[in-house]
Amino acid sequence: MGSLNGWLSQTLLLIGLAFGGLGAAGSAVAQGAGTAPSDGIRGGSQPRLVFPMDCTIGKDCWVTSYVDDDPGPGVEDYMCGVLSKRDSRPGKGETDIGHKGTDIGIGHLQEGRSVSVLAAAAGTVVGTRDELPDISSRAKNAPNVSGKECGNGVRIDQGDGWAIQYCHMKRGSIAVRAGQAVQAGQKLGEVGLSGMTEHPHLHMQVTHDGVVYDPFKGRPAAEGCKGTDVPLWTPEVMAKLHYSPLVLNNVGFAWEKPDRVRVRDGLYAKDSFPSDAPVMLVFVDLMGAKKGDHLMMQILGPDRAPFHESKLDFDKKGFTQWFGFAGKRLGNRDHWPLGTYTAVVTVERPGKGVVGWREAQITVQ
Repeated sequence: MGSLNGWLSQTLLLIGLAFGGLGAAGSAVAQGAGTAPSDGIRGGSQPRLVFPMDCTIGKDCWVTSYVDDDPGPGVEDYMCGVLSKRDSRPGKGETDIGHKGTDIGIGHLQEGRSVSVLAAAAGTVVGTRDELPDISSRAKNAPNVSGKECGNGVRIDQGDGWAIQYCHMKRGSIAVRAGQAVQAGQKLGEVGLSGMTEHPHLHMQVTHDGVVYDPFKGRPAAEGCKGTDVPLWTPEVMAKLHYSPLVLNNVGFAWEKPDRVRVRDGLYAKDSFPSDAPVMLVFVDLMGAKKGDHLMMQILGPDRAPFHESKLDFDKKGFTQWFGFAGKRLGNRDHWPLGTYTAVVTVERPGKGVVGWREAQITVQ
């Protein structure tokens, strides 16, 4: 919509290509929103932020990328880890800009799935967009979203120079309009896959007088990851947002060779598995792997006994995003043994122990 394009031309240059390429593991957190002050203001003019999605952190949504607090060419999240990204890379004709928002992902966007985006603070809507399709930027038929990288979204003015931008929302879901006053915790729309993004998530970007703030640090991102102020999140939200240096965005079973785009589209988000499938595979879609990490993918049979196990060491380099799968062929059998199978994915980091663990189950019937 025209009301969004004005602020896009100024603000979206900050987030640029943060949603594609190498960029980018929850009862409803809306309960936290219900306990926050309705005026959304703390400490003078600083906004006091409630959680912006109706999901359960660690169960069905994850922070998949933090604000880049490294003022130089490197990448550092607010804990001085690597779970952030760059909007572009040197040598590609773009300014190398760090990630300017907090990404909260939902893993996949299975048809019919709905996860509400909520206002993190009270304010006035100054722009919306709601016409772009929900499609991965890596899909072959992805549209050109140049100048509209945010996708469908909402921008809200909190007053005193503060503003929050919400991006990549589902087409047709925007529930507010320009000029409307909203309260903290009010529904703005739904999480989608619009704009320059390759996984369904909300990108929430906080600025003050045009300067990007890290809500986990409570100060400008350009000041670096070391040191802190009072977070912009409410204490209730900060207590739920336990930092994780690695995200297991999707773990599940596939009955054919999977790829990351189809996994994130929710193709394999099923409860049952065909008994005559030629292969039984466990897949993992992870973010934030570091050099030296050890990955183990296991399948446990209906009796919980080991059915398959694969190991991989990231001994050469780390990955902002990594996707892989392993498993067994049906072979000479005419069907898989009936019952419920469990996939277990574990990531260990030298000196840190287990930094990622997730299970998934499926039933052969």
